[in-house]
Amino acid sequence: MPRRPWSREIYKTPELYDELCGDHRDDIRFYVDRAVASGGPVLDLACGTGRVTIPIAQAGIEVVGLDVSPLMMKRGMEKAETAGVSLQWVEGDYCNFSLERKFPLILIANHSIHAIEDYFSFCRFFESVEKHLTDSGLLIIGDLNPGSPGFDLHKVPKLSSDEVLSINRLEWSKGNREQKLSYLYPKEFVEIVEYNSFRVTEFFGDYDGGPFSPEKQHMILVCQKA
Repeated sequence: MPRRPWSREIYKTPELYDELCGDHRDDIRFYVDRAVASGGPVLDLACGTGRVTIPIAQAGIEVVGLDVSPLMMKRGMEKAETAGVSLQWVEGDYCNFSLERKFPLILIANHSIHAIEDYFSFCRFFESVEKHLTDSGLLIIGDLNPGSPGFDLHKVPKLSSDEVLSINRLEWSKGNREQKLSYLYPKEFVEIVEYNSFRVTEFFGDYDGGPFSPEKQHMILVCQKA
C-alpha cells in the first residue's frame, strides 16, 4: 500500500487535524495573553480549525484566521459557532497574502512554519508579514527545536540541506503515512529573521516564558521590524 502524506491528508481531513492536534493546549494561554496585551486585531497564520484563533476571539480580541485549506476553515467556522464567537476567516497562503490592513500582532503557532520548504519562501513569508505588521507590532513564531534531546532524529531516514541556507528537511514514515517538513536550528532561525529585516526581541524555550536553551523542546521567537 502506498504511503499517504500526513500534511496533505490533514488538510483534506480537518477531523484528523483536530484528533492529532486538539490535545495540544500548552501554548494557548501564551498566545491569548499576547493577543490581549496587543489590544488586537490579531492575525493568526495557518490557523487550521481555529485551535488558537477561537480562544483569542473568546477573550474578546478581534482576530483574523488565515489558512490555505477551505475545509479546515469550514471546520473552524463550525467550531466558532459552537463556541459562540464570530471572527473573520481568510483563505490564503501565508507566504503570499494581501489583506490591505495592519495588525499589532501576527502569529504562526504549532510549528506550522515547517511547511516552508526553501529559503526563498521564507523571504516571501517575511515580506508578506512586514506589509501587514504595524511599525511597533510583534510577530510570534512557535516552533520545535530540532537540536533538543526529545527530537526523534532516529526516526528520520533523510536529512538534506538547502544550498543557500541550512534549511533541514526531515522525512520519515510511520505506518502507511509519511511526512516531509523543514526545520531550522536556533542560530539559523535567528539569522534568517535578521536577514529579512526583523530582529528577535524575546526568545523563549517554553510557553511559560522560560528562556531558550539548547535542551528546550520549543523555540518561541518574538520578532519586530528592525
